[in-house]
Amino acid sequence: MLSKCLVNVILMEICARIHECSPCSLTSILWAFDELGIQRLKLMQKVGAVASLLIEQFKSKEFLKFNWAV
Repeated sequence: MLSKCLVNVILMEICARIHECSPCSLTSILWAFDELGIQRLKLMQKVGAVASLLIEQFKSKEFLKFNWAV
């Protein structure tokens, strides 16, 4: 189980670097937080905003994972 402090540090780092993420990284981030049962609306909004800019780069497999995770 992750501590709340560690989760917050991870979230801050992800948010600071979200624009550096590839489509695969975005889906992995969402998958990991879903697996841990961590729900953060602001993270989902940021990932969604970046994903919309990268929509042309998503492979069908990544896109399906992204839709499932959201």
